[in-house]
Amino acid sequence: MAVGKIVTSIIKGLITGLIYYAVFAIIVPGVLGYVLKTRFELIEPHILLLLICVFTTLSILSYLSKPFIGIVFHAISILVGILLITSTTSPGLIKAPLVTGENNIEVYIDTTPLLLVILGIITVWGLTGILERLVKEDN
Repeated sequence: MAVGKIVTSIIKGLITGLIYYAVFAIIVPGVLGYVLKTRFELIEPHILLLLICVFTTLSILSYLSKPFIGIVFHAISILVGILLITSTTSPGLIKAPLVTGENNIEVYIDTTPLLLVILGIITVWGLTGILERLVKEDN
């Protein structure tokens, strides 16, 4: 592999890893929190750094490896992103306390259907990327 191709693959991997990190760790939980008017548990800074490293490493390996092995690394990064979203949003239940005078009421909102739609979109996006790489490698 030529040095220029390696450097290009590393740069592509860094950019892709940062995009995956932004989508899975910041954008999707942020949009869900805004739409559902709730706050999700914040991820600790050392876990965020680990996530950046994981997504970036998987993306770099995806670009540097042989085609079919690269597809496996791409699929793993999508699965790690799905795991991150499901762990951030818990089992799909949001607890909201309501205070009415002397009564304290806890309301549970089931967000499972919305979560399933978002995970379905992410899965289709990931499969499309895998199929695109398969077609690109056939040519």
